[in-house]
Amino acid sequence: MMFADVVSGELKKIGLAFCSALCSFLINIYPIRSILNALGFKVPFLGLALFGGFVFVFWISISYRMLGKNYGVITALLIVSLCLLVSPWYGITSPEWFGVYGLISFFLMGFLTERVNGGFGNSVCLLINWLALGYHHNIWVQADLGIALIAISFISGFVGNKLALVIVK
Repeated sequence: MMFADVVSGELKKIGLAFCSALCSFLINIYPIRSILNALGFKVPFLGLALFGGFVFVFWISISYRMLGKNYGVITALLIVSLCLLVSPWYGITSPEWFGVYGLISFFLMGFLTERVNGGFGNSVCLLINWLALGYHHNIWVQADLGIALIAISFISGFVGNKLALVIVK
């Protein structure tokens, strides 16, 4: 009977991680995309830089703090999986496997959010996606803008992580 209780408890945790991922995904899809479209800026992964801490890191950190070790990583992977179910990673279809960068970057976002803090997680996620876009499509962010956006992404991730800490306490 102990085994059934453990499995049942883990299934509940995975269900809660999925709920966190779904909240993050829905916030990303609807209000954040609308805000970015209204602003009209054409910077790759701008939403991740500006709002990643509140949209992604916050929910990853909530899961980690409420459910335990590795549930932040699980939530991050569920978020990116939901995004990839709806459309190619940031609309990029060449190469066909470009979404793997999304999986890698969100895995590292979850891992670093759990082990270090959300600022590093969000910044590394942003850097991986920028490097992948630059390598495959020769689209690079200007150096001065890139440095500013990395700093902003760090602050966004750090604040999202701390906000989750305050809410869970």
